[in-house]
Amino acid sequence: MKNILFIVEGKNGEKQLFDVIQRLFLKKETNDFYCVPYCTNIYTLYKEIKEDPDLEIVELVREKALKDNNMELYNILSSKKFPEVYLVFDLDPQDKGFSISKVQEMIQIFDDETNHGKIYINYPMFESFKHFKSIPDSDFNSYEFLISRCHKNGYKRYIDKYSCIGDLSKMNRKQYIIIMKQMMNKYEYLLNCDISTSKEEYKMNFSQEKLLKYMKNKLREGTVSIINTFCLWPIEYFNDKFFRKTVGQANMQI
Repeated sequence: MKNILFIVEGKNGEKQLFDVIQRLFLKKETNDFYCVPYCTNIYTLYKEIKEDPDLEIVELVREKALKDNNMELYNILSSKKFPEVYLVFDLDPQDKGFSISKVQEMIQIFDDETNHGKIYINYPMFESFKHFKSIPDSDFNSYEFLISRCHKNGYKRYIDKYSCIGDLSKMNRKQYIIIMKQMMNKYEYLLNCDISTSKEEYKMNFSQEKLLKYMKNKLREGTVSIINTFCLWPIEYFNDKFFRKTVGQANMQI
């Protein structure tokens, strides 16, 4: 058994999605999973890492827990070792600290869950997981959002009105698998590649760095394509059999 740590940006949305993943896919897992909100965005995290590049991410979160007087979290991070660490952060292109080069550097630093950690970037932010008018949604590949509308929680307010997804605790396994499949299809559509036919193709062709590179031109135009990469975590975590039994055979009707 090993301890697996998720460091997520916010207290609510990301934790709720993690709870869905745990309920639907991790019930029989022997590993222990911990989901910790960092409560700051990727650009603040970037600044903190640049100020002390030798500081490990778990130690950084542990120090923050101590500073916030969160002794329960501090004790967990002090008493356990985490051989796998995942980070979940938003692109937040409306943020004053936004920079493609910063995000690119973070992707390069956090590219291995067994080393420094592995990062998942959501475009434009976590709520992209709920950017569906129906499940499945035949228009999902075309969805974009204006960066200018992201200011002052504009994207979150839009999703609250637009999304067909309400209470995540009621989401079932079939719905989640369809959402994963649509995210994969969107990636294939944007980057003109194949990641959904086999786990081998997925490992060869899925890349946070390639996705960010594609987004550069969109961002220059003032828009961002909608895609959530964290919801694909089960694809990367489980083996080929899981891929074949879920995404490989997913029926896009519900």
